[in-house]
Amino acid sequence: MKRLLIIIIIFCFSVNSFTNNIFKIQAMYIYNFTRYVDWPENYKSNDFVIGILGNCAIYDELKTFTDNKKVGNQSISVVCFNSIEEITKCHILYISNSEDFEIYSILKKVNGNNNLIVGDCKGLTEAGAAINFVFIEEKLKFELKSDNALKYGLKISSLLCNMALSCN
Repeated sequence: MKRLLIIIIIFCFSVNSFTNNIFKIQAMYIYNFTRYVDWPENYKSNDFVIGILGNCAIYDELKTFTDNKKVGNQSISVVCFNSIEEITKCHILYISNSEDFEIYSILKKVNGNNNLIVGDCKGLTEAGAAINFVFIEEKLKFELKSDNALKYGLKISSLLCNMALSCN
């Protein structure tokens, strides 16, 4: 019984550590996406806002990673939205896979905004997101659908397309 308890504790610690590492890597990716995407001029003033929809577990990692960093001349602000109704203007909208959101409701909410929609939900790029995280051979990768970014008035660098697992 004691051994079983120790195994369970080690397993829980490993899963928690693995999850935190995923969030760190995703935070790094999300920040670096800003280098390869060009937003319209009216999005280049005030703070650069990264919004997170759903489980905000990635919030701490993203906040830490972006602390004292800028996108161009813009300071970075990370905000967490608990529901679709709370979504406000942001540059990047990360959709957490921890919640069962209706992607079409999200797209309707952000329609007319210049958002880079990023997530880690299966089929997200087919539904309208520009970037989706996927695991391939236990490594975090991303797929990119630049046509979806163009619909939101964003210009994607060919370098980002080259880094993606798949592009368009």
